[in-house]
Amino acid sequence: MVQPWRFQDLCVSLEAAGLLVPVDASDAAALVLPSHPLGRVFARASSWHLHIRVGRLNDLPPGWIRHTGAAAVFERPEFVEYEVPGAGIAVSFSTGRIAADDRDGASSPRKTPRLDHVGFDFDAAAAGLLDEARTTAAAMGWRTVVQGGPGRTVRCCFAEVAGKVWLYPAGDQHVPRFAVELACGEISRDCPDMGDDLRPEWPGTADQAGCCGGG
Repeated sequence: MVQPWRFQDLCVSLEAAGLLVPVDASDAAALVLPSHPLGRVFARASSWHLHIRVGRLNDLPPGWIRHTGAAAVFERPEFVEYEVPGAGIAVSFSTGRIAADDRDGASSPRKTPRLDHVGFDFDAAAAGLLDEARTTAAAMGWRTVVQGGPGRTVRCCFAEVAGKVWLYPAGDQHVPRFAVELACGEISRDCPDMGDDLRPEWPGTADQAGCCGGG
């Protein structure tokens, strides 16, 4: 089981390195607390990760790597993934297009670095937890978008997985400014490119390319 304190320590290290703004670091760390409404679901995930958008991969500061012991496990010109050894925790950095928001004519790009999403990966046997997450998220006023499904996998960021559920925080009170990704099934790294199943835009915007359902 992934230890929340390891994930929270990673968030603190990334904030200290200037790769996460304080509010995003705090909100990401809060997701995995037992007191969070979705904390029980997230705790059952086999691995957790953050995906941060950056301007240049060559400009990543090294301090957080020394502190956490993270090591690069997958590298491409526009994408790199680091894992914290033995923790079940990773952080990805990308410069390429990963979201429908990045398409021509969509909203103007926000400044980088910025946290695009926090991800939780589940074994196929735990698929029922994604339904529980959708129900809980709806009760919180969050929106959901489903990708993939029977006969249709999801390919993005040089990886392929059976399906995903995206949670988009919403509400009158303070909510995270990033999306939450729930992936189900074995993750394959055999994709030769970034893939074209972009993260859907936040529900309510004009384009939700790549999604096959919502709630």
